[in-house]
Amino acid sequence: MITSKMPLELQLAIVGYLDPLDIFYLQLTCKHLYDLIEDSAEMVWRNCLNQHCLRNGLFWPSFAHLTTVAEYKHAATAPLRFSTAYHRASKNDSVLEKRCTRLQFPTTYTTDSMILDIHLIPGGRFLATFSDNGTMSIWDLRLAPKLEMVLSMPLECFHGVAYSNVVDCDKVHILYELDLEIPAAYTATPPEDTAMTTHEFVELSFSVEDHKFHAQSSGRFSLIHSSETQIQAHSVMGDKIISLVDDVTIVWDHKRDVYAGWKLGGVSTPSEIFCNEGYIIYITNEGVQGITFPEYVPVTNEFVTLASLAETVRTPTFSIPFERPYDLARTDSVPNLAWGSDICVPVGSDRQFVFDIRESSFTESRSGEPIPQDIINSNEFEDSQLTGTLSIHRYALKYHSQSPSSSSLSFIGTTTHTMPYEGINYPQCYPAKYLSACYYQWCDGPQSTVTVWSDPGGYVAGWPDSGHSGVFMSLVDGKERMAGGEVEIVPLVHPHEVANETFLVEKALCPATAKGVLMWAADPDSDEWEGPWEWFDLFDVV
Repeated sequence: MITSKMPLELQLAIVGYLDPLDIFYLQLTCKHLYDLIEDSAEMVWRNCLNQHCLRNGLFWPSFAHLTTVAEYKHAATAPLRFSTAYHRASKNDSVLEKRCTRLQFPTTYTTDSMILDIHLIPGGRFLATFSDNGTMSIWDLRLAPKLEMVLSMPLECFHGVAYSNVVDCDKVHILYELDLEIPAAYTATPPEDTAMTTHEFVELSFSVEDHKFHAQSSGRFSLIHSSETQIQAHSVMGDKIISLVDDVTIVWDHKRDVYAGWKLGGVSTPSEIFCNEGYIIYITNEGVQGITFPEYVPVTNEFVTLASLAETVRTPTFSIPFERPYDLARTDSVPNLAWGSDICVPVGSDRQFVFDIRESSFTESRSGEPIPQDIINSNEFEDSQLTGTLSIHRYALKYHSQSPSSSSLSFIGTTTHTMPYEGINYPQCYPAKYLSACYYQWCDGPQSTVTVWSDPGGYVAGWPDSGHSGVFMSLVDGKERMAGGEVEIVPLVHPHEVANETFLVEKALCPATAKGVLMWAADPDSDEWEGPWEWFDLFDVV
């Protein structure tokens, strides 16, 4: 056998680049390779876990406590468990099977504050909570249901988390929004028509030696804008935070405290942004647009106004058109029409950059006549009169660093997302009309992605006691090609799991570790509820 003539070190180095399924198959080929992997199992599966973290942007300290081959293998094979559970639920028209553990926060923590937001750090071991007393806490879930606090950090005037991401597998970046008053120095427009958005940047790192997180905040940026303004997207590249606010792009270097802003001319309002060290890359109706980073000016005032930034108009440096234009205009019910899970991974020439575009189409149920989107938005038809199709178009950008204008855009394919209706009292048009991608992560690399679907429009399902809405998810991993491009949206939380007088506040999912956290609360206006007002379930997909 050829491999038996190679040095063992070279054979093991090759095995180190394989994913878990390939390792399993390789062991079945012959006794030599079976023994090779078994005799070096700790190194093989530790390397496999390391590749898993790199491939899916996981926080490596989440696995620092693992010591055995079985633990390494269990962690590295999490995407297989998640994928298997999803396809089983899809086949059986059932809820995603999971094992839940009710988390037990220290009594002193829950009596002194109420949790407003949660974030499960990719890796599945650490949970960040943000409370109404202005505190961010990081909890180690390793001994769940009991929790160990490994960081408590005051956050001034906390309003919400705008962005979070793992960087280089060993740091966590968090951009949070502060609730601050507009400075008295601003007098340009009436206060009732004006709002101010302030962001602060925090970097977290974990020390294995003292088993604690260490936090460092740097910089604060305040933007004054119309009260109707919407922040469309965020991306981060190094020290630069890029925000898309309405149709204005803002770049803030939080280390140097300098900024720049402009409108993109000659194209429609961007729907999503990506970047690398040289360019900001937009997705617009027309295609992919790229523009260089400009010169910056120092932040010399307490605030910057959006109106002043909108006066600068820049045209794209390069443009790559779609084969046909899309309508990516945001609506209140479906605010997210283009997305990519790796928005904070540099767009480079070493790999294709994958992103998705959501498109809905409708026909009149009886006649089959197409209905334009503007008619749908005007609610001229009842839901029962509509037949809807939810399509996801996947593209891959091949970026050429030496000549960005020579970059190419490839259409990978279209998947039609459907959902079972047995036991769920939703109309057929529900996915196409109401569902929006609120959460999008890799399960096993950029081609294997999980979308968690939410209903920002607030569709009421018509349950007898209250309008309980479930949480749904879909997985695109290549197997949909065998089903004619059809992907089933399965319940992560079935509406029947939502008890009366309660509702699901927040969900955090890490498909690459097959873990998630659900944040529940009771109806504050209920006179019948006798349990806790908020509680949290950690779940493992099985």
